[in-house]
Amino acid sequence: MISSPKSSSTPHPTPTSQSLPNSPLLSSTRATTCWFLVPCVFQPIVSSPACKKMHVRIPQHAVKAAVKSTKRKLYLYVPLDAAGWPATARYVLTALYAMVIDAGRSRMDCKVVFRFTGVRRGMEENDAQLFSVAEEQEEGGVGENVGWKEGDVEYMDQVDAALTMPGDVASIRRYFRMGVAAVELSIPEREEEYVEKVVDEGHPDDVVPGEEEENDDRMGDNKDTRTSNRRMAPYQVVAVGGTFDRLHAGHRLLLSVAAWSCSGHLRIGVTGPKLLEHKQWKELIEPFEQRVANVVSFVKSIRPRDLVVTAVELHDVEGPSVENGDIEALVVSQETFDNAQYVNPKRKQRGLRPLDIVSVQVLSSPSCAFLEMMGQGEGKREKLSSTKWREMEAKKRSGVHSMLD
Repeated sequence: MISSPKSSSTPHPTPTSQSLPNSPLLSSTRATTCWFLVPCVFQPIVSSPACKKMHVRIPQHAVKAAVKSTKRKLYLYVPLDAAGWPATARYVLTALYAMVIDAGRSRMDCKVVFRFTGVRRGMEENDAQLFSVAEEQEEGGVGENVGWKEGDVEYMDQVDAALTMPGDVASIRRYFRMGVAAVELSIPEREEEYVEKVVDEGHPDDVVPGEEEENDDRMGDNKDTRTSNRRMAPYQVVAVGGTFDRLHAGHRLLLSVAAWSCSGHLRIGVTGPKLLEHKQWKELIEPFEQRVANVVSFVKSIRPRDLVVTAVELHDVEGPSVENGDIEALVVSQETFDNAQYVNPKRKQRGLRPLDIVSVQVLSSPSCAFLEMMGQGEGKREKLSSTKWREMEAKKRSGVHSMLD
């Protein structure tokens, strides 16, 4: 069922479940750009200030229906404060992007957005010399939501429709008053399946902290008994790096985790020509400038209000993480996690404080990615990779040349 207050110049009465105005534009095809408030269930479990956990449930069929109902761009809004519950936000990001892939839309421009309690910040002096799109912002107070809220969809001209659960008349009425077309999702008539987990915010399983407990030998000699002073997300300065060729769901997950784990300055390292010498089909990799523009544009589209974003060329695998004392956390994929372990010993040699290493799930191509992420099954899977798309393009070009010969 579709509702659009803009489908006619005649004023419409308040819609009801029996009588809703129709939109000819959306009735025969999927909307190009959609907004969906993901109906997650969050149950905080707080036994003490030092022990904070969150039980989260995410509806699988609803998310996949939203993905399949969208033609090009989808905003998944999660009403969770990512600053207050960073480990939970990272889990939600991983689950949602796994669902996007499992729905067969790994190249879709999907943006997962949260609330974020923080402070608006201005641009740093040195950022002007980098590939920065940071803009001067007015100073805000501590506790201000500088992330997203549901009402933001009212001011997003590019959004064609807000997706709702079947029979959710209250949401349809709310979007109608905003002047936004509402489209009810088509979900199979069966019991909803939820992905759920209890996330421990105090000891997240995807972070190796730079400040380790006295008896923890995960970082070798790089120990510190001052666990009470250990940094916790969101971090003031975060670094992340990659080639980012042909931006896909795996890239968006990595960048999203970095962006939502950061409260001030996100530094993105983009692989330069020197490091691409041994890449397969390197001649088909997108130009450096295009890859920089893509990653910066994506991050600013999910954190438009408060985050300083700079991108620099990576000339070596370590980048500025071993010598920049401002960086507090390094976000890496599980694939490059082992290499990241060499960063902190080198920082120690320079007298720098060790970084927290945040590990992000490597997503697989459709079908078992979701089950593997939940620990419910294993399969022989091919990881989501830009190399595969370059290979397909190379074969396609080779076939064209063969026909011409």
